[in-house]
Amino acid sequence: MSLHGHTCGWRGPRLFAWAAALALPIVCCVSCAKKNGRVPVYPVHGQVFVRDKPATRAFVVFHPADSVDPQALRPYGHVGEDGSFKLTTYDADDGAPAGEYQVSIVWLAPGGGEDPPDLLKGRYRNPADSHLKATVQEGPTELAPFKLAP
Repeated sequence: MSLHGHTCGWRGPRLFAWAAALALPIVCCVSCAKKNGRVPVYPVHGQVFVRDKPATRAFVVFHPADSVDPQALRPYGHVGEDGSFKLTTYDADDGAPAGEYQVSIVWLAPGGGEDPPDLLKGRYRNPADSHLKATVQEGPTELAPFKLAP
């Protein structure tokens, strides 16, 4: 094949070497991901409201519904000024593994000292008793807002 009358030098060994050089980092990354035990995570966005107002600075934890393993991944998020949160598993806001979860939420009083009170009175602290559930899909997940009673 020619380009402006010159023979293209990307045939045969050169093309293979170039493709291999590009593919090697991808293969290494996939291999490393498996070696370090990371499971795929998917972006998760949700909201927490108490009496239709954002539960700013609340802490949300997702507990795998089908696991009793104390070492199981527990994605978490902090609620922002607008009531929204994004889940983190490995890196900031990276998401959560797909699956079913029981959810716990704690909303500590600002400026509450060393042991601030939970503004939700512990009602949502235990995931088994909170009655809050969520499903993370294999892909971006937008959760229905959690609307809590104080």
